[in-house]
Amino acid sequence: VFDNMDSYGPLVALNPAGDALMVWVTQGPSALNVVASHFTRAGGWEAPVTIKKGEGNGFVTPGAVAAHGSDFTVVWKQIVGSTFNAYRDTYSTAAKAWGDPTLLSSGDTDVYFGEPNIFGDRHGNALVAWSEGQEDNPSVTFARFNALSGNWSAPAKLTTLTDEGYVERAQAEDDKRAQ
Repeated sequence: VFDNMDSYGPLVALNPAGDALMVWVTQGPSALNVVASHFTRAGGWEAPVTIKKGEGNGFVTPGAVAAHGSDFTVVWKQIVGSTFNAYRDTYSTAAKAWGDPTLLSSGDTDVYFGEPNIFGDRHGNALVAWSEGQEDNPSVTFARFNALSGNWSAPAKLTTLTDEGYVERAQAEDDKRAQ
């Protein structure tokens, strides 16, 4: 199933039923693509599918994959030109289908952007978090999937640390060392 692919960064998650999802990045003709394969105990590995094609000279880094309930959600960071973005897509085990890749982040062109991460629980909820903002003033941003409503929340900033915050924290650490 996985032959003849220039690939890297494989990530794997298992759901409570013992199904697995592996996601990785492959080199396409002009950009990197996010690829995945679903595993069932009854059927083995399914053929890999491209869930997000790279754009232009876009660089893709796999973020994480998590099971939430019986489904799987994948998050990744993609750079198109000078724009850093976090995307997500969900694989429904019941439908045996992917949704549409969805932009999670703000899409600002000149921001610092950390790797997205995800956690899912057995009830079907999921939480994605990443850092974004100016390099000297990043914030932690998150979005949550609520299994009861079937909806993702809008991204929200959890923290912001200003330049003054860095200075104040460094000063406090220096004060502790001086005591």
